[in-house]
Amino acid sequence: MIVRALIAATLIITRSLGVAAAPLCDVAIAEDAFVTAVGDGRSFDLEDGRHVRLAAIRAPVFAQNGEGKDEPLAEEARSRLSALILGRSVGLAYADRVVDRHGFMIAHVYRDPQTWLQQMLVAEGLARV
Repeated sequence: MIVRALIAATLIITRSLGVAAAPLCDVAIAEDAFVTAVGDGRSFDLEDGRHVRLAAIRAPVFAQNGEGKDEPLAEEARSRLSALILGRSVGLAYADRVVDRHGFMIAHVYRDPQTWLQQMLVAEGLARV
């Protein structure tokens, strides 16, 4: 909660001082795909059955196989990712390694050409680089 407040305060201050946001990189969106399910704050499923993991960030996850505890903010991260992309078409731009060892496609995800999902989650304190 404190981290989110600090990030929000930083964003407000930088905007009030006229500091512009960093420009988006020119990323080629390889394809659009429809999201049917969200697993956690960093992964989701597509209509065609493929599984995608967000590239370049680390988001909190749930305990695996009932062992250990969920990471802090795991539910908040999943809920936010669901609100942003579930039931929507998203643009996918692939990282250097397209598929990880678990079979997940690694992608940069865009709600629209100007809205990079990873940037949103980091700015909201629900993921880190």
